[in-house]
Amino acid sequence: MAVAVYALPIGLSFWYATKYIYAATGELWTARYVAFGASYLAFPFLTHYFLGESMFTPKTLICTGLAILIVCIQFFWK
Repeated sequence: MAVAVYALPIGLSFWYATKYIYAATGELWTARYVAFGASYLAFPFLTHYFLGESMFTPKTLICTGLAILIVCIQFFWK
């Protein structure tokens, strides 16, 4: 039931986000990398909240920093 309720709004949100990122940058790869970076940035917080795993291990902190770097490169590199 939850899939039926959330599928349309989430699908439309992804479509509009891709459309606006492409309009702003002129490159579809930017939307792909921003979506990847944003999904990885959410993952450590969600695993900490739901599973109690620490997000402050060196490996997780480095990967989170790299995800932030990927998003920043996509937005600020001209």
